[in-house]
Amino acid sequence: SNSVPSSGGWAYAFPLLLAQQYSTALTHLAEVGSGTGLLQATHLGLIMYHAGIPLYDFNLQPSQLEESKQNDKDASGKQLLSKLIVSYASAFQTADPKTALEYLVRLPDPTSTGTATASIGQFAKKQIRRLLLETRAFEPLAGKVSSNGSRESATDTSATPSSSLPAMDCYFSSAEVSSILADAAVDTLREGNKADAAELFALAGRYGSLLSLLNCELASHLVDVSPGEGGGSGEQLQQQQESEERRFWRNAALHFHSLHLAHGRTHVVEVLEKEGNLALGNTFQLLMNLMVFFDRCRDQHWEDAWTLIDSLLLLPQAEVEMTRKVEAFHCLDNVLQHSFHHIALASMECLYHQHSNLKSSLGRGQSASAAGATEQRLMELRGRGRLLVTFVGLIQMRSSTDTNARIARMEAYMM
Repeated sequence: SNSVPSSGGWAYAFPLLLAQQYSTALTHLAEVGSGTGLLQATHLGLIMYHAGIPLYDFNLQPSQLEESKQNDKDASGKQLLSKLIVSYASAFQTADPKTALEYLVRLPDPTSTGTATASIGQFAKKQIRRLLLETRAFEPLAGKVSSNGSRESATDTSATPSSSLPAMDCYFSSAEVSSILADAAVDTLREGNKADAAELFALAGRYGSLLSLLNCELASHLVDVSPGEGGGSGEQLQQQQESEERRFWRNAALHFHSLHLAHGRTHVVEVLEKEGNLALGNTFQLLMNLMVFFDRCRDQHWEDAWTLIDSLLLLPQAEVEMTRKVEAFHCLDNVLQHSFHHIALASMECLYHQHSNLKSSLGRGQSASAAGATEQRLMELRGRGRLLVTFVGLIQMRSSTDTNARIARMEAYMM
């Protein structure tokens, strides 16, 4: 039967305790006493541990044991207490993450020897990271990012876990909280949860890591490519609605930029400078402009799109710039280099569609001067097309040869 004994497990556990079979007693109480038994076993184990009572079954007097075997028994006792605390805290962590944290900071360090210590070990910090990720209780546990980009943390040394201050600041220094949050971000990023990772990097104040993540996501969503499509041409773009994921990362980037990068020397800029990551900020701003460029291509606003991409100075505007622009390409961040075939292809489509539209307007009642201006503009567009074909041939873009062929084909049509 799975029913709880009328004694709650104590009828068997109490004699075991008297016989100094502590590990067996606590395990029995937790297993047969249901939730109440787990609660009692956890608290009894904590009391015994902090009182210096070893949490293993006595078979011989400690003096009769070899030192190595004694250490093994101490480690098994700590493992038992850790299992009890983690199981008990997990039972209510969603409803009350701050109280769950109170228990997790009391986890014994399996690498330490002897009785309880005041320090919080790596195992406890690992479980706190798990608590953060499983509950997503970022604000009650770690606070929130203030308008200047710093984390709102506990400053009152008399703060208690029951206060309204972030719970982690009651047990750790600001630097330790930042380290735990950053490690949690890496953990969840490894599992593919990029949105939570971004929030945790921001809370940790690791703005270089945050911008690296934002840059990767913006670069990978410059073009919405439907399943089965291998390219990102304007004809495809104008048929597509912006994906939910692309919209999420674009809005996140806009929000971050408006709060932390658009107002001069902010706290975030100072952090990036201290980290030596200001170049990430430049890449971020370039990617945001490129998002606008691809939006204009999708909407078939070819002239506006070309004006924007030309102003970003990624492409050569004259033959004499070719060598310098090739060198500049190889200095771009890797995320930009990986996405450059999309940029080059869409840029050629801007030139192609402008050329096609202008050419179709020739001879429609234009005056001689207007026709001359149109011919001049057509010649300029053809010239820029030739420069672009030469440029993409020199930079060896990380894409299939089909992209270069499509670019060359569109340039050939501009006659």
